Amino acid sequence: MENYDLYLPTHLIFGRGRIDELPSLLPAKGSRILLAMGGGSIRRISLYDKLRELLSDYEVFDFSGIEPNPKISTIRRAVDLCKAQKIDFIVAAGGGSVIDAVKCIAAGAYYDGDPWDLVLDHSRIGRAIPFCAVLTLSATGSDYDNSGVISNSATNEKMFLAASNLFPQASILDPTYTFTVPANQTAAGSADIISHTFEQYLVKEGNPFTDAMCEGVLRTVFEYAPKAIAAPDDYEARAQLMMVSSFGCCGLLSIGRTPSPWPCHGMEHEISAFYDITHGVGLAILTPNWMRWSLTPETAPRFAQYGVRVWHLNPQDDVMTNAQKAIEKTGVPIKSTDIDKYASASRFTLIPDATKLQGYDVAVKIAISNITIDTELKTSDFKYDLKCNDGSSTTTIKSGTGADFTSTELEIGTLSTQNSTFNVSKTYNCALRLWLQETGSNQNALMNKSFSGLIKVNSVYRK
Repeated sequence: MENYDLYLPTHLIFGRGRIDELPSLLPAKGSRILLAMGGGSIRRISLYDKLRELLSDYEVFDFSGIEPNPKISTIRRAVDLCKAQKIDFIVAAGGGSVIDAVKCIAAGAYYDGDPWDLVLDHSRIGRAIPFCAVLTLSATGSDYDNSGVISNSATNEKMFLAASNLFPQASILDPTYTFTVPANQTAAGSADIISHTFEQYLVKEGNPFTDAMCEGVLRTVFEYAPKAIAAPDDYEARAQLMMVSSFGCCGLLSIGRTPSPWPCHGMEHEISAFYDITHGVGLAILTPNWMRWSLTPETAPRFAQYGVRVWHLNPQDDVMTNAQKAIEKTGVPIKSTDIDKYASASRFTLIPDATKLQGYDVAVKIAISNITIDTELKTSDFKYDLKCNDGSSTTTIKSGTGADFTSTELEIGTLSTQNSTFNVSKTYNCALRLWLQETGSNQNALMNKSFSGLIKVNSVYRK
């Protein structure tokens, strides 16, 4: 039995309707609160309105646009806001990325230098703004731990941040706020939970208590993730996933066990630092392959135990046979060749042998920097057009209604190049206009802006 320390000061508040208890977690009325969020999801599920109602006795400052892999550039802006407005408390509303970012924001607000310094050297973390979390995605466990992962696009680094005072004071976990999470994100979040558990379970020495907890988490995810994907509003399925997700990174699953270097997470952080793919997708690619690579006569008993206790394999069968069966049962939900479907399009050249893209249907996803839309609007309320200029002429690439956007990203959808020729050797300057559909014109344009960077045609990927 290994020595261990376990410190878990966060108050977990779980269940339907528990958001009404938020005011009891906050400082004195009139305090200055930062409401931190990602894109538009909390508006679409009416959580934003509910939070604003519950925070009506406070001076609230919105900060939106925190990315799925939170960027230090975004965190710097939030830190500046906290310092300028003398923020007393933060409410993090979203998934693990929002909560991760808030941990860095909270510490950065009391640091005189660049908040990236705190990621590079945790000993520099001092005082932090207190915060609580309202969870909307079952995945990372950031709602019940003191750590986060922050990306630096300038250096292609994705690194770990942790301190004993970076636990949320409380986390509100209402499974109904995950009903609208898309199937792909539900699967990616579930892969994250599974990987957290494997990282701590698949070690040299365990113990009966934490073996059972790890195996219980794995059985829960393997049973309920498919149910949540098939029936997104299945409360029991969503509740089961949300419950186990909180315990993935808090240290409970690893007490008394051989310490783990968390190899799959270390590798995934390097991949997503360069390619900006969804964290759970990267783990889903890596984990089964790492399991196969790690399988030896020495490690086979642990894999076989997993197969017997989670997949109910025959304990009388050969250990190596059961180990191999267990790994195959785990499966490869996403192959490495599928990374392009999930990664930022600007990272890939997926038709390297083509000189032109004529005849292809191409999906376009464009990142938008420093745009915030605070009005309560649905995606169907908007019209847009996207134009590209190659230096000599301008072409309207696509126009339409109902663009799916957040404050940092807009999904144009599929554009057809059947009647257009784009030369992959050229660089095209793109401009996007976005305006309210009801105006019928761009007189009340919310955005009429050229992108700060140039987008090459070979930055798009084939649908």
